Amino acid sequence: MSDDRADGPGWSIQPEAQIAVLVAQARQMVLDGDYEAAVGLAEELLDAHPDDTEMLLLLADLAPRYGHPEVGVLAALQVRELGGDVASVEAAALYATCELEEALTSAEERLRAAPEDARAHAVRGMVLEVVGRTAEADEALARAHALRPDAYPLPFPMADDDWEPMLLRAMSHLEPEERSRIQGWEFEWAPVPSVELLQTFPQTLPPSTFAIATAGDPPRCRLYTRNLARGCADEDTLLDRLIDALREQDEYLQDSL
Repeated sequence: MSDDRADGPGWSIQPEAQIAVLVAQARQMVLDGDYEAAVGLAEELLDAHPDDTEMLLLLADLAPRYGHPEVGVLAALQVRELGGDVASVEAAALYATCELEEALTSAEERLRAAPEDARAHAVRGMVLEVVGRTAEADEALARAHALRPDAYPLPFPMADDDWEPMLLRAMSHLEPEERSRIQGWEFEWAPVPSVELLQTFPQTLPPSTFAIATAGDPPRCRLYTRNLARGCADEDTLLDRLIDALREQDEYLQDSL
């Protein structure tokens, strides 16, 4: 007996369904913290469907987290050109590229349309920190926390005098070779980095950077208290973040030798 089904056109998934499946996969990767894989999947989908605004927005959102903020800005711009809503994603990408005036404009534009957008308040607050408008920054960041406390927790409260002891605690958790090198560094503290310093590097660093080490005799490491404390629910989380920041900067200096 012949099977008439063999002569048919075959079974296939509709393109719209394929896109939906890929979008769902990318979003799951985001939830799992696998930003690199999510960016790769978004780029793969955009190769076939360059005008897919949902994937462009996802790329605009993720690329800055993966260290490619310029890609995020370009993706957000393309969404605008396609007539899509960039929400607060564009403002976040502009902030990560140190385009602070544009980021503030984008965040405030979003807030006029959607006053309850917590991310727009958060981005606005972080921009205002960097430009020295601290009281306004605190107000904006508090508003973001009030709207979405889980996504935008208040910073762990640290008195200025408590940072040096915290640094000594962090050093005690390092490997002996790491600790030996880092103990010879000269440390400076500041609330947030200056844009002028961020833009001196070949690849612009985001204003949310925790620490910046530069070679010298001795090497100098700048630690940024507002960025380090941001979103830390407890002292242990802050300590872990400081340890990681020291290790990353030590690795950077070792690689640059």
